[in-house]
Amino acid sequence: MSKILETSHSIDALKAASDLRTIAERFEKVKARVASHETFDKYWDKALKDLQILNGIPQLYSKQNSFGRSLLSSAVGEVVERLDGMIKEMLGHPGKEAQKVRKLQVMLRPYLHMMHVWLKLVDSKDVPGHDDVQKVNEQIGKIAKKLLNSALLQHPKVTDQLNVSAHFNVSAAQVGSGANFSRHKPKTLADLFTLAHQNILFALAYLQKKENVFTEHLPIAVRTVAEALASTEMLNLRVEKGKQRFVIHPPSLISLTVDFPTVTMRYNAPQRNHSALFEITASLNPQTGRIKELKVGGKLFGYQAHDMPRMPWAAAYAELCARAGGFDFSPEGAPTYDRSRDMVEFTWTVDESQVKKFARHLPDYLTLITTSLYTGSRSRRIPIPGGKKKFLFTNKWGMPKLDHNDNSTTLGEYYSRDDVALATSSKLRLKEAIANIKCIHPEWDCSSLLSTDLGPIAEWHRFVGRRC
Repeated sequence: MSKILETSHSIDALKAASDLRTIAERFEKVKARVASHETFDKYWDKALKDLQILNGIPQLYSKQNSFGRSLLSSAVGEVVERLDGMIKEMLGHPGKEAQKVRKLQVMLRPYLHMMHVWLKLVDSKDVPGHDDVQKVNEQIGKIAKKLLNSALLQHPKVTDQLNVSAHFNVSAAQVGSGANFSRHKPKTLADLFTLAHQNILFALAYLQKKENVFTEHLPIAVRTVAEALASTEMLNLRVEKGKQRFVIHPPSLISLTVDFPTVTMRYNAPQRNHSALFEITASLNPQTGRIKELKVGGKLFGYQAHDMPRMPWAAAYAELCARAGGFDFSPEGAPTYDRSRDMVEFTWTVDESQVKKFARHLPDYLTLITTSLYTGSRSRRIPIPGGKKKFLFTNKWGMPKLDHNDNSTTLGEYYSRDDVALATSSKLRLKEAIANIKCIHPEWDCSSLLSTDLGPIAEWHRFVGRRC
């Protein structure tokens, strides 16, 4: 670790990275103020002033050594995530839809500028099988010019701009996908928003991979878990010529932050209408460099179908994997589903003695969690990445629909209903999940989960309900 800290000779990069992280923290604190219609203009103007510091970062980046460049790209990644969260907070805030469209137009301008500037640092020769990166960058700029025009606000269907268009697939549209961009152009502001986010993350991941200064010097336990996470095969669903097609891809490293004695690595795994972010956080002993505590967390974002509560199922898989694997959650890391943001969040805690076993099974855990997001998709068959385990996912266990017009109906209440159809369906889901996890841990004693004295509601939706 000392080798990493000794390689920096750039005071400017260290100061800029510190300033960027301060901005990221400030964005997190004021996002509720930005979301509110009454205080939007005041706090967004302040945020714009903060964002001006980013204008000089690419030039500073080009003058740095390998360490300085990695430091800056990681800090920019933190600002991007906080800005992304600020926009999502605004979109989820109560208020008139037409006002949200205007705000989204305003907030997308600096976001798209960031995308344009950072994509300029990507060499098209390093991105085989895709349209020229810079030509795509220009095309997105032309599309953005039309969508950001104030005349859009006068369109009778202006609120449609807040929704992802029917056949838009961000995984195919983003730079580096290998797909033809002309077939996957953004049509709404929501399309543009998610595309800009993924393209910035791609550019930062590209730059991180080029440097590779950190990972070779990380403690072996951290490197072992990082390599396991990066090797995970995850599903992605693309739409090509009106037909759905599954592809398999690994997560991409988007940032690595060293704030000794803590190391944090973040990974991005785009899905069709969902996305997943994973984070490895290692707390080290300053004297020995050995791990004091290792955490692996996940955030899954995506649309929650009325009749296919896949997001709570993903949270349930995160809990079942921990139960079977014998590791714990951090005090606030138990799997939860936040319905207002359509986000599943969890954090596993692993001690040093468990690292090898945990790393060995981590790809399978993440495969189960992310593949469960596709349960209920229109595809008749769900391929299982890797094929090493006999995992089973089916679309047959339909669920009673959740009435989203009834504001008093929460998913927790939904799972607590004394409903025979729901109980039967959930019981089958639980058996399916247990069978999948026993492929990883055949020794796992899960008899209590299938106890027959629980009444008509299986424990499956008892603990899923607690996570809602």
